[in-house]
Amino acid sequence: MFDSEPFRSPRFVLLGAVFLALLFGLVALMAEWVLTGTPQLTADVVRLSGLAFVGFLLVAALIRCRNN
Repeated sequence: MFDSEPFRSPRFVLLGAVFLALLFGLVALMAEWVLTGTPQLTADVVRLSGLAFVGFLLVAALIRCRNN
C-alpha cells in the first residue's frame, strides 16, 4: 500500500515523528485548555505526545520491514 522509499531516511522519520508528537501535544493542550480553562502541560499531554512519537517510529519501522 505504501512505498517504503520516504521512510528509508532516518532524518525524515525523526522529523515526521517530532512533527506528529508536537501536533498531538498541541491538540491535547488545547483540549486541556477547553476542559479546565487554563492551558496546563499535564502528564496526559506529555504522554499523548510521547505515544504519537513512538507510534510514528513503529509504523515507519513496519513499513520499512514489510517492503524489504
